[in-house]
Amino acid sequence: GVRFLNLLTRLLYGIRLTDQATCYKLFRTTDLRSFNLNCERFEFCAEVTAKAARRNLSIVECGVTYESRTKAEGKKLGTFDGLVAVRMLVSSRRRRHSVIKR
Repeated sequence: GVRFLNLLTRLLYGIRLTDQATCYKLFRTTDLRSFNLNCERFEFCAEVTAKAARRNLSIVECGVTYESRTKAEGKKLGTFDGLVAVRMLVSSRRRRHSVIKR
């Protein structure tokens, strides 16, 4: 699922990421507040990535170590969450926006 989200992010926004859905993100407070986020769950990553890309903010990745969990160990994301993220990426691409130049 993550590979598909990465491909979709590349096709829609022209940015190549290795893990669009990672939860580690760092922003200037003013930029993050200006995003007017609507998300409530897993789609946070997609919405933030889409809005940062549309505003031409730099997105830099750094490596993290991750060991995936099973449902019994607390994994809470599933296919539905991935579909919600896809919907967020696509709908954010269609919306009009104001570009903030840096």
